[in-house]
Amino acid sequence: MADLMTIARPGLDSAYQNRRSGAFIVLFCVGVVTCYYGYPSSHAVFDTVASWKGRYGWAFSALSAILSGALLPELLQALLFRRGSLRNLMVTVPFWGVQGLSVDALYRLQGMMFGEVNTLACLTAKVLVDQLLYTPLYAAPVAAWVYTWKDTPQRLAEPGFYRHLVVPRLFANWGVWIPTVSCVYSLPALLQIPLFAAVLCFWSLVLASLVPAPHEN
Repeated sequence: MADLMTIARPGLDSAYQNRRSGAFIVLFCVGVVTCYYGYPSSHAVFDTVASWKGRYGWAFSALSAILSGALLPELLQALLFRRGSLRNLMVTVPFWGVQGLSVDALYRLQGMMFGEVNTLACLTAKVLVDQLLYTPLYAAPVAAWVYTWKDTPQRLAEPGFYRHLVVPRLFANWGVWIPTVSCVYSLPALLQIPLFAAVLCFWSLVLASLVPAPHEN
């Protein structure tokens, strides 16, 4: 247990440092879901967004992920911190485009497997598959590899890639995305990708900070 906590410490520290951003993301998602189910007058906006997803399908997923995961975060960093980089976009644009497609595929597959019913059993199954299978087996390792290669490529030569670069990200990821995807899966299918994309801008800023310090062998 102590060894696990040592490995996870960078992720836990980053999650703590970004706790306000994480809390904002979760509260934003809760607000969206509350607005959708509690205020029928808001459905005109939701229906418009759902129509965009229905009309453009996979393209909407890829382009919205690129906008939220790559372009907007880079613009914010350039404006607020003066550290934007076109080189970063050469990596993050294709990365988030592919991730948008993979998340869309995951949501569609889960809809076919568990249905689109808004029950506790259905939501729980989707969240568990998302966070305990998709994330640790695909999403977190790929993100760790891409962002490490972009920022500190020499670290990829170190032993224990999953142990030292992926596991810390998992703990930070779970703190934000378990409550977030619970909100995502509670919405109708055509609104799930739009909500995912809406929070991605903030999450990609957090993800960029998850560069654990080198470990000692």
